[in-house]
Formats: sequence, C-alpha cells, structure tokens
Amino acid sequence: MAYRLSGVSDFSADSNAFNEQPLFGQKLGDAFSLSHLGLVVFHWADFSETCELLEKQMKGDETLSGDFVAMKERVHSLRQIPIWVQCGRKVRQFNLFDLYASYILNQGQERLDPHLPMDISFISGSGPFKNMAISECFNHQLYHDMVMVLLLEQKIPKRDFRIRVKAKLLVEYGENFEKGHLFQLEQMTGHGLLFSCDSEFYFKEWAGIKNMRVLINSEMMNDASKMSLDEMRHYFDQFPFNLMYSSRKEDAVTFNTVDVHSNSGFDYFLHKKVYLFLPFEKIEDSHQHAVGNLKMFINTAKSLVRKIATNL
Repeated sequence: MAYRLSGVSDFSADSNAFNEQPLFGQKLGDAFSLSHLGLVVFHWADFSETCELLEKQMKGDETLSGDFVAMKERVHSLRQIPIWVQCGRKVRQFNLFDLYASYILNQGQERLDPHLPMDISFISGSGPFKNMAISECFNHQLYHDMVMVLLLEQKIPKRDFRIRVKAKLLVEYGENFEKGHLFQLEQMTGHGLLFSCDSEFYFKEWAGIKNMRVLINSEMMNDASKMSLDEMRHYFDQFPFNLMYSSRKEDAVTFNTVDVHSNSGFDYFLHKKVYLFLPFEKIEDSHQHAVGNLKMFINTAKSLVRKIATNL
C-alpha cells in the first residue's frame, strides 16, 4: 500500500499545542516538546512504538479515549457530505471521507488527481460548479484528524522515528555555488532530512540545478545529544531564529538534486510549498561527519522518547 506519509509528509502536529510532560498530551494532536519554544518537537504519530503505546494508554485514560471518539465522529461525519465532480462528459458523485482517504492512502479505483483543477459542486449533480482542485476542499484540521484516526485504527502503516524542527537553512547552488536561497528544515529522520521550499523557486530554478549544498550546523545537534532533556530544552531556546543555521563553508553538505525526492502537500494551493527529501546515503562521502552528528541526535531523541515511554 502506498501511504503518503512514508517519505514526504503532509502530516504535522499542532505546533501551537505542545507539552513538556507527559509524552501524550490532553489531546491527540498535542506534540511533545524538546524545546520550550517548540523548535524541536515529537508527536506520537511519528514513531511506531509510541503509536502502539498510545493504543494501550487510551484504554485506561478517559481523556484521551474521549478525544479519540470525538475525532472519529468528526472524521466519519465526512461520509455525509456529498460532492459531485465533472469527469469528462460524466458527473460522478463521491463523499468527502472517500476523497480524503483516497488521497492519504494514495489508492482507489476511482482516485482523482487531487491537484488538478476540475469542476466541483457541493450542491447537486447539476451544479452550480466551481473550477478548483479537490485538495482545496480539504480542511487542515480534519485532514490531520483523519491521519491519526487511520493510524490508530491500523489502516495505514506506522512510521519510522522522526523529529520535527523549525529551522531555516541556507542552500547554495550555481556553477560556483554563488547563488543562495533559504530552505525550511521540516523533519529529521533516521534515513534523511525533509526540507521545504517555496514553489516559485522550485519551478523556476530546480530543473537547472545539478549540485547543491546546504549549510547546516551539525555540531549544534551533536552537542545536544550529550544533554539531558531539561538541558536540551534550554539549549535549543538560545536559537529561536537560527537553529542549525550556518554561514560557514566548512558546514556545507553537498548533494546532487537528482537524488532528492520531491512532492507537494495536500495544502499546496494554500502554502505553495514543495517538499524535498534528501537521503543521508546520497550525501557526498566527504560530509559523513556532519551526517554522523545528525544521526547521533536522532538516535538520542529516539532513546529519550523510549525512556519516557517506559516510565508511563
């Protein structure tokens, strides 16, 4: 099954609702913070082990189980909302639940391109119609609710461990790396880094770029790997606007753009962002020290989450 969240992710925890303790908040959308400012966070949906732990935790926690029941009701109520789509000479009827699920699961015999503008009506099969993409019909919160519901209902695969970050990093390109642009670092996983960039840059510049380098302060994450949770939180909060940022050429990590996997999120028309996943194995061998620092932090964060989880 091709699950959209396996590589380039549309899912994000609520960045405005994060907890310092415990690992699971009062609501399923809450994230666990490794920084007081929410610069580095973990969400239970981002690790198979915490998904399984939450399933057990909900059985004895009325607050969490109640939130799950309410979330399921919101998600399944989408079945009651019909939508008509003009497909060639025919008008086909769907419901919103099936369209969300088809997009998230990336499957379905009648799957429509979610980003292709088409005539859509919420009134009737005879219109009136509005020309728009199906993804524009998706609600941000309902989308994330459905991902969590499908995870807990074991209808989509659980994920490898990852950490979400808020960091803007300088990337350089051009024949002599004379050009620059800011990328947003979105996630750190055991297999690579997930960036995002504005779509204007991607469509104007990306195809003409062969080699690119990102300047990343990996030593910052290596230092954090040696800290306790409390020390780590205070440490990261020293860098509210420049977490992992570097302008030093010594911190450059070089890669070939053909090795980067690109995708767009369900909310592309709202944010105009393209996601770019850079596998660690595709980073040039001369930069393996930086890769080692990043992997060290990811493994430290995973161990930290496991430790907290075993004390629940």
